[in-house]
Parts: sequence; C-alpha cells; structure tokens
Amino acid sequence: KNSNVKIWIPLAALSLLYVVATIRIKRSKIEEERVCRLEEQIKSRDVDGGGYNRETTQVLELKDNPAAKDYAIRQSNLDELKAVNERLLLKLEYLRKKAKRHT
Repeated sequence: KNSNVKIWIPLAALSLLYVVATIRIKRSKIEEERVCRLEEQIKSRDVDGGGYNRETTQVLELKDNPAAKDYAIRQSNLDELKAVNERLLLKLEYLRKKAKRHT
C-alpha cells in the first residue's frame, strides 16, 4: 500500500505538469495568432491614417539624427567584428593546415 502512494504522487505531479504545459502551448498559439492578426491590420491600414501613398509621398529624414548616429555606430562595430572574424577564420585555417602537415 505504501509503494502505491509513492507512485501516485509522481503521477499526479506529472499530470499537473502536462496540464500546465498544454495550457501554455494553447496560450502561445493564441498569442501568436493575435500577433499575426495585428500585423495584418498594420499592413492593411494607411500610415498615420492620412492616406499615405508611397508613389506620391516622400518621407524626409535628417542625416544628423540620433537614430542615424546610433545605426552608424552599430554598423561600424559590426563591420569591425566581421573583419576580425574573417582574420581569425583565415588564421584557424592556416593553423589546421600546419597541424595536418605535422601529423
């Protein structure tokens, strides 16, 4: 009788975990569907409700604005990292070839 109790508790816990996981999955699917619907609504509406037409409306942006500065800094950092990565990959390839010759 005591061993049945020991088995029952883990089974109950597993059942509870299964129910919680199922609820989370359903919530996730519902939220995902909601996001898709909202994205579609955004795509279908005019920008700012003012009848934005890409063919007849030109959007101007100041070159010297905080967003552009931030983007330039991030792009510069990314370019530097790409260059460093390329050099490291070349060095790794060289070292592998060198190690292969010595074995």
